[in-house]
Amino acid sequence: MALETGTFVDDLVTSNPVGATDLKSQGDDHLRLIKTTLKNTFPNALRAFRFEVTPAAKTGAYTILATDQRALIQVDVSGGAFTVDLPVGSSVFNGFVVTVMKSDSSSNAVTVDGDGAETINGSLTRTLSSRYEAETYMWDGSEWKTVGLNTTGILNVVEDLTPQAGGIFDMNSFQMRWAKGGDIASASPLVLDTDGNYFDVTGTTGFSQITCTAGTFFILQFDSALTMTDGANLDLGGSNIITLAGMRCIFFAVAADTAQLLAIFFEGDQRRVDATGAVTNAVQPAFRATNGTLTNVTGDNTDYTIVFATEVFDQNSDFDGTSTFTAPITGSYMLTASVVADGFTGVADTLTFAIVTSNDQYNIQHTETDMGGSTRSWAISIVADMDSADTVTILLDIAGEAKVIDIAAGNAHFSGVLIA
Repeated sequence: MALETGTFVDDLVTSNPVGATDLKSQGDDHLRLIKTTLKNTFPNALRAFRFEVTPAAKTGAYTILATDQRALIQVDVSGGAFTVDLPVGSSVFNGFVVTVMKSDSSSNAVTVDGDGAETINGSLTRTLSSRYEAETYMWDGSEWKTVGLNTTGILNVVEDLTPQAGGIFDMNSFQMRWAKGGDIASASPLVLDTDGNYFDVTGTTGFSQITCTAGTFFILQFDSALTMTDGANLDLGGSNIITLAGMRCIFFAVAADTAQLLAIFFEGDQRRVDATGAVTNAVQPAFRATNGTLTNVTGDNTDYTIVFATEVFDQNSDFDGTSTFTAPITGSYMLTASVVADGFTGVADTLTFAIVTSNDQYNIQHTETDMGGSTRSWAISIVADMDSADTVTILLDIAGEAKVIDIAAGNAHFSGVLIA
């Protein structure tokens, strides 16, 4: 008969022996060949092999058997916590493995316990607390070891959309990164997408609520000016906020669809604190302007709005370069003006010098029979409450003269700054 040669089971030829005249010695050779290939294929095979494993579901205390080698023990503790006992180490072979998984979503825990004083990774017990949390245990001859990953529900966070940590989340010196989501068109309410936690908000539609998931942090960057309205669902610290292009706001969702503002950052140079503790802010509304030569502007009771054609500085571009400052946001503004007027002929008798805002007029008024001298000067300052988009100008009105009063170049000054 034909006798093949082989080392492993796969080398055996199932059609041999051929014919009916095999010698006994050749039959013995076949048996020896089969034994040899089996031992080479399964070296150190001291126990039965289980190639097909059926998961075992347990709803009460259970002691794992030697026949559970490679089995998955699915434990349901929804009816109450209980313990799964590992087999006595001496009753199983070195390398025996079994997997235990908590299969239910209850708050009850599964306790896995070694026999007597036998330990698992140096401890007497292990605890499985989360649904689908699983560990594989291997007997190494002296104790049980966990092998592979304790899943704690997050073997794959792409598939597990709500992974839970069992304690402090240690980044192990690595970064946790935020993702830039798609742009969001401004709307009321503003609806957050779920493709990130950093969003550009386009458009100018204001809002008083953000549709968001409780417990999330997110950043909004605004491309245009719009109004965020403070209220029960949008905690802005007690006042509305008008955004600026490039402004970035960090929010925390304290509850579903209820967001609290944590911080605001602006584009470009902003507040800086130097080594002495001095603070500067490059976009704080602040300006100073002075005049060119102004001739025959009043004297005959004309209300003259002084033209300040020269900007000394305008930190937030809120002065129009002529006469008007426009408040960019609601607040308290320190406003100051001074003027030196000349051309008096000695017959002027009334003067009004005023800071004029959208909501009020702050006056210096002076009455004198036949004001003497050719030159007079006045100054005024006030802390004015102004709403966003309110304006302020400086007025000079002198009566009793002809229209002969002049203001020489650089003799009038107008300044302002947001202070609160």
